[in-house]
Amino acid sequence: MDSKSAIYHLTNRIIEEEYEKLRREKITPWAFLHSGHPFKCTKYSGEEISYSDVRYEGSPEYIFWNGFIEPFLKDIIFRTIDNTIEISRNKKINLAHPLKEVGVLLKKLVSKTYDAMADVDRKLRGNGYPNKVNKKDVSTKISLMAKLIDERVESELSIRSMTMTNEELELAILKKYVDHHKACEINNPDNSNKCSRELDMRDVIKEITGEKDQELEYSAKHWLNRLAPRIPGVPKGLLRPCSNSTVNNKTHKYNARAFTDPLNKQPAPAWERISELESKINSNKPIVQNILVIGEQIMGDKFENIKNATIINRSTVIDAFKAIKEKHGEGTADALASVAEEVENSGNQAAGTLFDSFNNELCETNPDKSKLKQYWNGLISVLPSVAQLADAAAKIGSLFTDTT
Repeated sequence: MDSKSAIYHLTNRIIEEEYEKLRREKITPWAFLHSGHPFKCTKYSGEEISYSDVRYEGSPEYIFWNGFIEPFLKDIIFRTIDNTIEISRNKKINLAHPLKEVGVLLKKLVSKTYDAMADVDRKLRGNGYPNKVNKKDVSTKISLMAKLIDERVESELSIRSMTMTNEELELAILKKYVDHHKACEINNPDNSNKCSRELDMRDVIKEITGEKDQELEYSAKHWLNRLAPRIPGVPKGLLRPCSNSTVNNKTHKYNARAFTDPLNKQPAPAWERISELESKINSNKPIVQNILVIGEQIMGDKFENIKNATIINRSTVIDAFKAIKEKHGEGTADALASVAEEVENSGNQAAGTLFDSFNNELCETNPDKSKLKQYWNGLISVLPSVAQLADAAAKIGSLFTDTT
């Protein structure tokens, strides 16, 4: 599974530009701390750092290595992952592959960042003679930031996995095999080696769902038996298992491939099934308009119940609406209704799950603001269009930022 996603080069360019900007604006200036000119640099918070005629050892060194660069890195990590999710959705490509790619690319950015800092640090400690001192070990800092990246990527993959239906998963699997078949045909059309067209079902499932260990083994066997059965008496499936008897019970045990057969009743079964699934999935997406109309039961104006709600929990929204109106006023309650409508109309199951969690917390006697912020940020991440409801988003934000 070494092939790059359709947005790899775009993502790579974005991350390289982020690194160059970070290095140029936040790391390189420190190299001139001993230049004799006043030194100025700005923290992520906006606070200005200013030194003049000062040695690096002491306050400057402490600030440089203790929380100065991390907020910038975290901002890049979260923005880039969010951007990757949005681009993938806009281009209608499977999210798993780009997410894993962006994780790898962000880890490279983190490594280069800390390495550049260590070079500057060495130069400053050596008073212009870096070879006189040892380079600082930054492996722990790199590991901590890599863990943050892994956690965010795995979180997004987990949300994706939990909200996929069997039909959506089957569609994603078949597309992987069909795309690989196409790449093989383009790159080497005369290649008669069928094994080269194969993919290991475990790799495919892992890339789509993020599953691992026994859970991955179970899913791979399930989908292999379903899509590429090789049990006597069972009709052939949409994919073909490995037919090389020397390896198909060993290293290629989990392998399968898409195939075309002009003499078959279905000459391209995987392709036909993809069209069928896409048509079915798209036709099943709810088209809901005006699901929330504020009315007499709650607001004293007009009210219609949430109709045909399939993404959000109707009763939870109403309970949260009542709680917000009572504690924070009509304007904030209206904002919640606007967000609910946006989430329902999106058809986004992950957004619905996060919004329900947000509303459940709102219904608590003393809602946990940190949880509200976590759920809200997660909602914005999986459904960025919510943030475009500027007035509503600002009022909702006050629920977990208001200190009064």
